[in-house]
Amino acid sequence: MIAHIIRHKIVKGNLHALLGNMAQAIFGFMTFLLLVRHLDQNVFGKWVIFITVASLLDMLRLGFTGTAAIRLISTLSEDERPKAIGTSYQLSLISTGIIAVTLYLLYFGMHSFQPDGKYLFILLFYPVLSLANLAFHQANMVAQGILNFSRSTILKVINGAGTLGGVFIYLQLSVIPVLTDIILICILANAITSGVAMCYKWDGFIFIQKSTRALRAQIMQFGKYATAGYIGSNLLKSADTFILTLVPFLGPEAVAIYSIPLKFVEIVEIPLRSFSSAAFPQLTDVLRKNSTRFFQLLLSYTFFTTLMLVPVVLILLMFPVFFLQLMGGPEYVNAIGTQQTILYVICIYIILLPSDRYTGVALFAMNKPKQNFFKIMIMLAANVIFDLLAVLIFHSLIYIAVATLLFTAIGITIGWGMIIQCKTIDKTVDFTRYIVLIRKPVNGNSA
Repeated sequence: MIAHIIRHKIVKGNLHALLGNMAQAIFGFMTFLLLVRHLDQNVFGKWVIFITVASLLDMLRLGFTGTAAIRLISTLSEDERPKAIGTSYQLSLISTGIIAVTLYLLYFGMHSFQPDGKYLFILLFYPVLSLANLAFHQANMVAQGILNFSRSTILKVINGAGTLGGVFIYLQLSVIPVLTDIILICILANAITSGVAMCYKWDGFIFIQKSTRALRAQIMQFGKYATAGYIGSNLLKSADTFILTLVPFLGPEAVAIYSIPLKFVEIVEIPLRSFSSAAFPQLTDVLRKNSTRFFQLLLSYTFFTTLMLVPVVLILLMFPVFFLQLMGGPEYVNAIGTQQTILYVICIYIILLPSDRYTGVALFAMNKPKQNFFKIMIMLAANVIFDLLAVLIFHSLIYIAVATLLFTAIGITIGWGMIIQCKTIDKTVDFTRYIVLIRKPVNGNSA
C-alpha cells in the first residue's frame, strides 16, 4: 500500500512537472513567433540579449538559495520545512537587493559617460524584473521541494499566458514596436504571477520570520558552489550570445539568426527540465536509503529521457527548412542555409543533453555541488575558447554550434567520472549491471 502511494506520487509529480514546463514552453514559443515576425533583426537581437542576461542574473540571485532549499525541503520533516522556506526567502530578498543596487549604480555611472549606450536598458529594467518575479520563483522552489508541481503548473500558465496576451495586444495596437514596451509587458506578467503566488501563500513569505542562523549557514555553504555552478551552466548557453554581441562584424543581427535554430533546444528541454526537476528530490531521498537504487533511478531517467527525444530529432532532420521557416518567417530566408546546417549540429547536441544534465542533478543530490562547479567551469572554459576560435578565425556561426558539441562531450565524460568516484557511493558496486536494471525502474517509475 505504501509503495503504491509513493509510486502514484512520483508519477503524478512527473506529469505535473511536464505539463507545467510544456505550457510555459508553448506560451514562450508563441511569444517568440510574434516577436520574431514583428521586430526587425536589430531590435529582436537586443530582446534576446536582455532575456539572456536576465536569466543569468536570475541564476545569480536565486541559484544561491534555491537548490539548497529544495534539497532541505525534500529531506526535512513537515514541522522543519517552514524554517528552510523562510531562510531561503530571506536570502533571496537580500541577494535581489544587492544586485538591484549594484546595477543601478552601474547604470547611473555609465549613463553619465555614455548616455547612448546600447545595453543600458538591461541595467535599468532588470532590477524591476527581479522584484516582480521573486515570489513567482520562490513558489516554484517550494513546489519542487514538496513535489507539488500542480502549483508550479498554474503559475507558469498565468505567467506565459499573461506575457503572450500582453505582447499580442501591444503588437496589434502599435505601429512601430518599441523594445522597452515589450520588456515592461514581461515585467507586468511576472508581477501578476507573483501576486497570485503571494495571495495563495505558495511562495512561503509567511515563514520568513522562521529563518534561522544555522540554516542560513547551511544554505550559503551549499549555495556558493550551486550558484557558481548555475551561473556557469547559464553561461554555457549564453556565452554564444555574449561573444556574438561583442564582435563588431556580427552583433545583434547574428544573435537573431543564431537564436532561431537554437530555439528548438528550448522545445526539447521541456521534458528534460520536467524530469530533472522531479528527479532531484527523488534522487536525494533514494540516496539516503540505498545507493543501488540511486544509480538505478539515475540511469532510468537518463535512458528514457534520451529515448524520448529521438523522435523529435528525427522529425527535425526530415523537415529542417519547414521548421526553420515556421520559426523565423520570411525575414530570415536569406540565412536559411546557415540555419539548416546549425540545426543539424543542434540535433546531435539534443541527444547528448540528458547524459550531461543528469550528471549535475546527481551531483547536487549527492551533496557534491563543488564537483559540479568544477565540471561546469571546465566546460565553460572550453566553450569560450572554441567560440572565440569560431568567430575570430573562421567567422562562422556554424562552428559556434560545433563548439557546443565539443564542450558537452567534455562535460559528459567529466560528470559521469565524478559520480562514480564520489566517496559517498560504494565503489565495490558493479556499475555495468545498472544498464540492465534500467528496465526495472525504482518504485515503478518509468521517468
